[in-house]
Parts: sequence; structure tokens; C-alpha cells
Amino acid sequence: MTRRTITALTLIATLAVTLAADSALACGKRRSRSCSRSYPVRQPVVVKQVVTAPVVPAAPVVAEPQIPSVPAGATLTLPANFLGAAQGDVFLVFQNIKLPVTIVAWNNNGVTITLPPMAIKDPLQLRLDIVLPDGKLAHQQKIRVTAPASVILHPTAPVSPLPTS
Repeated sequence: MTRRTITALTLIATLAVTLAADSALACGKRRSRSCSRSYPVRQPVVVKQVVTAPVVPAAPVVAEPQIPSVPAGATLTLPANFLGAAQGDVFLVFQNIKLPVTIVAWNNNGVTITLPPMAIKDPLQLRLDIVLPDGKLAHQQKIRVTAPASVILHPTAPVSPLPTS
């Protein structure tokens, strides 16, 4: 039912109750046969419209993979498949800016790169794009770049104190 229909029905019911009450009062003032019958006074019927919102099922929670944190200037290896022997390019993408990254090693299963040194205060979420020599995108990797490390450890082999020749 529309709101207009409900309002009209309520108005008609109120009018009928008012007329019945007035006729009952008139019976008290004059005595006639029509007043000998008693008419029950009915209360107006109020109809409330209940609107229920449709139930929308909740979207399943998808676990987002962890984004690795890497200090600026670090050397890291990005695993990827079928890169080929010919070296392509790797770009550091931040918003709409693409910067080339220094490639240390390129093979069929991954690329080792050195990130550019950046003076950043807060961690930034960036993307690394591996591009094949023909210009096709081979792999994308999101990373979180943090401030450069204050101490850098370089793994080295132990040096023999004696000459080995």
C-alpha cells in the first residue's frame, strides 16, 4: 500500500468513528426508534508499513599477501619464471613515475637488482616491474621500501692468515 492509500483509509475510519459517536450523543437528546439500537463504536485501524532492507551477504575476506619490507639501496632477488637469457629491464614504479633499477644479474628464473638509494622518512609502498626485452611485462612485485639501514653487513668469506700459494 502506498502512503496516500494508508492516509485515505485512516481519514475515512476516523470520519466513520466520529459520525457514530455523534449519532450516539444525539440518541441521548431525543427518543426515537432508531436510537434504541446500540451501535458498537470501532476504533480506527492503523496500518503501519514495514519496510525491510534486503539482506546482502558479506563478501568473503581475502587475505592479502604480505608485502616484503626492504631498505632503500638494498640488493634483492626477484624470482620470476621464463625470463629468458636476454636481459630486459626492471622499473621501480611509484604512482605515475617509473625509474630504472640497476640489474646485477639476470637469468631465466629471476633477477637480482639494487634499489636506488633514497632518503625517505616513512615507508613507501612501491611496485617493481620486470619487463622482457620485447617490451612485455613478465612480473610485478609490490614492496615496501623503508629508510636506509644505518649499518650494512657485507657477508664475506673468512680470510686465511697464511698465504695459500
